[in-house]
Amino acid sequence: LHLTSTLRGCRKRFQVSGVALWGALDVMDYPGPDAAIIGHIPAYATGLVPIGGCDKDWCHVRYLGIAGWVSARFIEPMRR
Repeated sequence: LHLTSTLRGCRKRFQVSGVALWGALDVMDYPGPDAAIIGHIPAYATGLVPIGGCDKDWCHVRYLGIAGWVSARFIEPMRR
């Protein structure tokens, strides 16, 4: 899955994928493994809005008032 091409020219939303149901997706203050965790997105969340760049590793998103970077490995385009 290559998210950069998904974002060009559209306002596609994403959902969390590949996180255990009882877990959460960490939201980081910048794209990198040493970044501080600034929030969590539930494993069942949908409607993550891209607000900046995405690449194969990181995506800048907003979800219910939380804005930060998440691992692109754990999100996918929303299913209809």
